[in-house]
This record gives sequence, C-alpha cells and structure tokens, in this order.
Amino acid sequence: MKKQGFTLVELLAVIVIIGIIALITSPVIMSMVAEAKKNAAIESFKTYKTAIEDIMIEELDDETFPEEDENGCYLLSEINTRTETKGNKPSDISAETKVCLENGKVTKIDSITMKGYTMAYNEEKGGILVDGKEVD
Repeated sequence: MKKQGFTLVELLAVIVIIGIIALITSPVIMSMVAEAKKNAAIESFKTYKTAIEDIMIEELDDETFPEEDENGCYLLSEINTRTETKGNKPSDISAETKVCLENGKVTKIDSITMKGYTMAYNEEKGGILVDGKEVD
C-alpha cells in the first residue's frame, strides 16, 4: 500500500526555502516602499509649491495679503491658510518659516515637515531638499 502526501522532512524543506526567499526579498521590498513614500512626499511638496505660486498670482494685490519683508519673503504660516491643496499641506510649519518669491515664482521655502520628511526649496541650491539632501 502506497502512502499519499508529503513527509515532514519535505514540508520543512519547503518552509526553509520560502524563509530564505523572504529574507532575500524583504530588504528590497522595504526600500522600494520607503522610496515610494519619499517620492509621494516630493510630489506633495511640488503641488504645495505650485499652490503658493497660484495664491501669489491671484491675491497679491488683495489688501488683506500679508506684507513682504525686505528680502521679498512672506511668513509661510500666513500664506498657508490661503492654499487649497487638499491634504498636501505641511504637517509642521515654524512661526518663522518663510517663503520667498520673485516674479510670481517661489525661489525659497524654509524647512517644513511634509509626510514625515523635512523638506525645503532653494532655487539657488538646486531645488528641493529632502532631509538636507538634494533630489532630482
């Protein structure tokens, strides 16, 4: 009489092989997830930057618009209330965080926190900085 099924040794061998594959692939998958989250934060930051530029174009002549300082910068906390970016607003803005504009374009955004990343924008330094490092 022949027995059907797998032996305990065969089942353990399969479990060990699956475990080895999981060990090899999990760091790759985790880094892909982290990179995707970072890219989502960058895209949210770009959308937010564009929303600020739109607000500047639409409301700059409004009497209630905040005053600019001697460097052409505004307090971001005062402009932030005017943006309509549906979830793309920063989670942390210091009271002193500024946004600088020139000819209707953002040239600098001081450090803000968005989706868990510390982000800034500086046109002179090459664009968007995430956790202090330049991104493409």
